[in-house]
Amino acid sequence: MRRWGDWIRDNNTRVTYLVTLGALVFAGQLLVMLALPLLLPAVPLTLVQTLVAASLLSILVVALILPMMLRLSQRAQNAEKAIDSTNDGYWVLDADGAFVDVNPGYCRMMGYSREQVMSMCIADFEAVATMEQIQTQIRRITKKGHERFETRHRHSNGKWIDLEITVTGADQRYLVAFLRDISERKAADLALRELTRMAESANQSKSDFLANMSHEIRTPMNGVIGLTDLVLDSPLNPEQREHLTMVKSSAESLLVILNDILDFSKIEAGKMRVESIPFTAAEVITDAIKSMQARARGKGLELACHLDSALPDVLWGDPGRLRQILINLCDNAIKFTSHGSVTVRSRIVALADDAFDLHLSVADTGTGIPQEKQDRVFQAFAQADSSTTRQFGGTGLGLAICAKLVELMGGRIWLSSEPGQGSTFYFTVRLRATPSASAAMPLAEAPAPAPAPASGAPRALHILLVEDHPVNQKLALSLLQKWDHRVVLAENGQEAVDIFAQQHWDLVLMDVQMPVMGGIEATRIIRQSEPAGQRTRIIAMTANAMDSDRQACLDAGMDEHLPKPFTAVKLRAVVERAAIGA
Repeated sequence: MRRWGDWIRDNNTRVTYLVTLGALVFAGQLLVMLALPLLLPAVPLTLVQTLVAASLLSILVVALILPMMLRLSQRAQNAEKAIDSTNDGYWVLDADGAFVDVNPGYCRMMGYSREQVMSMCIADFEAVATMEQIQTQIRRITKKGHERFETRHRHSNGKWIDLEITVTGADQRYLVAFLRDISERKAADLALRELTRMAESANQSKSDFLANMSHEIRTPMNGVIGLTDLVLDSPLNPEQREHLTMVKSSAESLLVILNDILDFSKIEAGKMRVESIPFTAAEVITDAIKSMQARARGKGLELACHLDSALPDVLWGDPGRLRQILINLCDNAIKFTSHGSVTVRSRIVALADDAFDLHLSVADTGTGIPQEKQDRVFQAFAQADSSTTRQFGGTGLGLAICAKLVELMGGRIWLSSEPGQGSTFYFTVRLRATPSASAAMPLAEAPAPAPAPASGAPRALHILLVEDHPVNQKLALSLLQKWDHRVVLAENGQEAVDIFAQQHWDLVLMDVQMPVMGGIEATRIIRQSEPAGQRTRIIAMTANAMDSDRQACLDAGMDEHLPKPFTAVKLRAVVERAAIGA
């Protein structure tokens, strides 16, 4: 048989309500007995009548109050059951940090029995704060009313448990808290951060690899393309000229693939930037078409361009990326069209706030793309047919790069196509009539070619060539001397610094990645040594072709950045600008 004490302990809420109800009845009866003679002085009541009246009124009061108290009792019991059954922890502390109540969830969480927990204080569990800090926090929460924070409590096995605690002050004397074990979440967050770090590290490694690969490929490619141009400028029989032209074409195709891979890696890494500079859209479009005319004529195709007469004279945007997208689409159209034509059309749509949408389309009469394969063409390394790579070449990156560039320029790209009927690729880009306040400043580019002198060729220059690669030394020396310039060679940055100090120079052509001392450090030393008011033009002539490489060269004090491989035309333009400005 259970003891009354056990029943009272297990039903403490019920007992509390019963005692309270009994006290209310007794108090009510006493109050009525005292109040009746005062309220009804004209009605003489005996003691018995008074007791009966008090009892009836008490019964009425109980009848009104009892249902309310029973509902409150039920709610309290439900709350107790919920607290006792949850896996989250719950406790009540007094102002000294001692436990007043605790639920089974917290006991399981910490690996202690209820009796053990009740004999301890919060400082026995807390891992982060001292008792003094805990008491300060208790006073703050009691005054503030509530607080949520994360901390760690010590498990009975010595392990630390990460907890999220929501604490509420009660009656200025107690703290009521709900605690949730967030150890798994913390571990997941830590694992996610580690995975993110590893991914960033892998991405950085990939970027470093691509940068190194770019440098290592561009350096010999500069020699292949440049020396091929030199030989093509010499007397050759038709067979030799044909073979060398094929060598040059193959080298340029390899360079296109390399540039595609680098562009895609920059897009993946979120490092691709678009400019906002003034340009003439009609000129950019027609120049892009002109650059493709030779290829179209070589296949017997008509390449037509229809410009919208409403195109504004000046728009703000990224002409380089616009040209890249258009050339890529035209190149694909010519590649997949064996007869017929390729037609480019433009249309301008005015929007609010000086904004415009430039609509461009490239239509061909080529092979066409089946409906079920059209969604794949804008995916990286994907082509409509696996035989396409074998027949036409390419990496499958061109359209993926176009799609990303269009997105960066605030537009969209899509196509319509029928097998055997040809394809039409459409895209839009967002441009402005005035510069946007949030427009990204362009990375410094080589300045536009200066106009040629009114008469005569640019004068011969005294040039310091800083280059460590023997083939590129031979190429640059041959070209510069062919153009009647006087050239002195330095094979590393330290030699360049020493030779530069010996006399005046009109131009320095500086490689970047060299033994002993690189071009960046050498440029900084040269700039520091120059007298006030004197600045020798220094051109980076390097296989480091990334945007970050260009910016590093300009930050070091160089004036232009000429990436390898370069053509003789580009090198001559750089030298002539120096001659005009010298």
